[in-house]
Amino acid sequence: MKILVAESNDAYRMMLEQILEKDDHNVITCKDGIEALRSYAQNDDFEVIISDWDLPKLDGLELSSKIRNMDRVRDKNSYVILTADRGGKWDIMNAMQNGANDIITKPYSEEVVRDRLETAVMYFLRVPSDDDTLSRDPVAHLLEEHKILRFQGERIDELIESIDEESDEKLVKWLSGRSFVMETELHQDKEDAFSIAFLERLTRAQGEASKAISESSAEWVEKEHKELEIVVEVVRKNFADYKEALKKGNGNEEFNIMEKTDDYPAYCLKCAKKVKIAKPSLFRMDSGSYAFKGSCAECGSGVTTIIGKSIGASQKNIKLKRSLKKYLSILNEHLEREEKMYFPLAKKYLTQADNQRLMQDFEVIEKKYGVSRIGKDYHFHD
Repeated sequence: MKILVAESNDAYRMMLEQILEKDDHNVITCKDGIEALRSYAQNDDFEVIISDWDLPKLDGLELSSKIRNMDRVRDKNSYVILTADRGGKWDIMNAMQNGANDIITKPYSEEVVRDRLETAVMYFLRVPSDDDTLSRDPVAHLLEEHKILRFQGERIDELIESIDEESDEKLVKWLSGRSFVMETELHQDKEDAFSIAFLERLTRAQGEASKAISESSAEWVEKEHKELEIVVEVVRKNFADYKEALKKGNGNEEFNIMEKTDDYPAYCLKCAKKVKIAKPSLFRMDSGSYAFKGSCAECGSGVTTIIGKSIGASQKNIKLKRSLKKYLSILNEHLEREEKMYFPLAKKYLTQADNQRLMQDFEVIEKKYGVSRIGKDYHFHD
């Protein structure tokens, strides 16, 4: 293989050169990041780059990121190994987010260098065979479900503004029923299977060094899944409580509703937008509904907003809206983190055989829940 070595320390650079040339690799060496980047730009046949993290002029992280940008233009995929006097889980995550495939902690041995090069050849640099053809991709499958989840989130966000008599009854029924919970669990079970496959492959590809990133990746995925499970159940309960309060009519106050006006923005004609109510007062309209009356917090004009037909229902309404907002906040952050950081990283490591196995696992999970795709009950595919 043709290998680029970027190392500012003379001893380490000579050591790497000797190890690699002993195995008949074609080695080009550089002493700083700018020299390494220039050499990589002038040669499009480097297969492996071994770079010191703390290179002068352009450090290893920046070099790795710029190499990835060049690879995208050239439609190639070189293998980048960073060497460093560090190896914590956040160092590993940081390195891989910047395009590195591996990190070797100094001081390293000849056996470690050879082992990592074998990994590069086995999982990244080999030519795919006909058996590697994959008609379905688990990442694409999960991203498609993410689109549905985002669309659902947009409808829920609209519902928050008009959750009373103007609500979409079908959407309310879906949110308050078992389908909402089941579809969340279905998608998360698929993502858990995906995480297990990725972490298994990462451990095989990188050995002990992968444990740190494996643990950190699994930690936040599991944490956010638990948070979503909890808030989904809270949303269901709050819907049930709200519907019950509407049936009973006026109920006893559970808290000071006058402190909750932020949940009920009013429309100001002068500002031509929804605004917060300043100096609110609560009164009952002729229709029997309750409303906040006060002044626009921005311009001082008089504003009014209806909050519901009973104090008890209004209190439940506030709890419901807040749980929906929390659900959307956790969901959007979770989806964005997976799409920008987790899926691209995992995709680099999963083999075609892993992908085929995952698609079979997804089918098993769908049969378990009796649902072939999320969003089915509310026609989110229309």
